[in-house]
Amino acid sequence: MDDQLLQDLEAAPDRFAAEVDELSESELVQRPPDGGWNLKELAGHMRDTERAAFLDRLSLILSEENPTVPDFDEQAAASDSNAGTMPIGDALSEWKALREQTVALLRGLGPEEEGRTGQHPTRGPMTPASIAAQALDHDRTHLQHALTLKGLSREPSS
Repeated sequence: MDDQLLQDLEAAPDRFAAEVDELSESELVQRPPDGGWNLKELAGHMRDTERAAFLDRLSLILSEENPTVPDFDEQAAASDSNAGTMPIGDALSEWKALREQTVALLRGLGPEEEGRTGQHPTRGPMTPASIAAQALDHDRTHLQHALTLKGLSREPSS
């Protein structure tokens, strides 16, 4: 597994936390004009996605032979989430702990494990590498989303 990819994955929760660290509660719950998620809800989404879309899928692929990988309904997860009411630092700490587990699994893969697959109902075959790439893309998309919510127009640095 590419070491730079793993480093970027590992750093993402801290990068997100640094962007929201000094914001007031009113800034954290400010809803965008389109009515989408606020920053607290976005932090909860990152935590929930890490668990269900990345860590759980990776664990399943590593523990079963070519399993069916479950879909992840982010809207349903958001509806069930406590992120809008919990301190954002708690959601970010949980995301970081889950991400550390994901990265540890990815770092520990041997060649045979890297070649394992699972079948997603709409995405097709998934591998540990494709899950890692999807996680990194998700991180970058939502870091930009967080920056936009803060009113920044710059691109996040890699």
